[in-house]
Amino acid sequence: MKSVFAFALLLICSLIAAETWIYEKTVVELPMGEADNQLSLRLAPECCEGMDEGMDEGPTSFTIDEDENIYVITRRKDIIKKFDRYGNYICSSEYERNAGGPIRFLGYHDGMIYTMSGDSRAPYIRRYTRELELVDCHKVRKQEGSFTGLSFIENNSGNFGLLRNSDPRAIGATELVLNNNQYSLQRMDLFDFQYRPVDLKEKWATNIGYRFINHDRDNNLYIENLIAPLTATALGIITENGDFIYTDVVFDSHIVHGIHFYDRIYPVVSKSGIVYNLLVTEDNIELIRWQKTGVEQ
Repeated sequence: MKSVFAFALLLICSLIAAETWIYEKTVVELPMGEADNQLSLRLAPECCEGMDEGMDEGPTSFTIDEDENIYVITRRKDIIKKFDRYGNYICSSEYERNAGGPIRFLGYHDGMIYTMSGDSRAPYIRRYTRELELVDCHKVRKQEGSFTGLSFIENNSGNFGLLRNSDPRAIGATELVLNNNQYSLQRMDLFDFQYRPVDLKEKWATNIGYRFINHDRDNNLYIENLIAPLTATALGIITENGDFIYTDVVFDSHIVHGIHFYDRIYPVVSKSGIVYNLLVTEDNIELIRWQKTGVEQ
C-alpha cells in the first residue's frame, strides 16, 4: 500500500508544471455496522475471491448536496442513507419493489437525488427528495449497447443527465439520458462553450488512461489519471483556455485495502470546486474532502 502512495506522490512531484493547486484534506468518518443508522460491509468468502459472485458488498456510490449532506447507497444497493457533513445519520430511503433493480449510481441536481438502477440493457432512473422520499421511477429508452463509465453530470445550460462516456477525449459532446425531465437517450452538448484542445498524454503521461469527473462553475474540467489499475488515481484540472493544472490530490482506493467491489467508487466534484471521495476499508468508511488552499508555481 505504501508503495502505491509513494509512486503516486512521486509521479505528481516529478511533473514540473507552471502551476500546481494545493489542497487541504479533511476526513469525516461515517458510522459503520449493521444498524439502520450505519453503513454495512460484507466481505466475500476467501474461496470465492476474484469471482463476481464472490465480490465484497458495501457502499459503492455517493453524492453530495449544496449543504454537504452525504448520500450513500448501502450494501443491499437499493437503500440510500443520508448523513450530514459531520457524518451524523439523518434518514434512509424505503425499499422499493419493482423499481428497476439495485441502485448503481447516485447524483444530485436542483434539490433532487437521482439514481440509476437495473442492468445496462434496461436502466431505470429514480428521483428522490432530499428527505429520501421516492418521487418517480422511469425506465430509460435507449439504443442497443451497454452504458460504460456512468456518472451524473450537469452541463452549463443547467440540463442534467447520465454521462455514458467518461473518456475525456470525448467530452465535447456526450449522451445524456435525462433532459427536461424526458427519460430517453439523447445526444447533446455537455458544454455550451468551446474548450481549447489539450493533449492529456503529453501533459500527464499514463499507459492506463483517464476519466472525466465533472466541471465547476468556473468551467474547469476535473480529470482522474489512473495511476495503477483500480488502486489509486490522481486529480488534474483543465481550464477552458487549455491550460493544464496539476494538483497534490491522490485518491486512495478500497482495492488497496483488500476490498473488492463490482463497481469502483467514483469521486465527486461540487460546483464550488470542492472534491470528495469515499474510502471503504475493513475498519472504516470515510468521506474525504479536498478543498483548494493555495497555488504553487
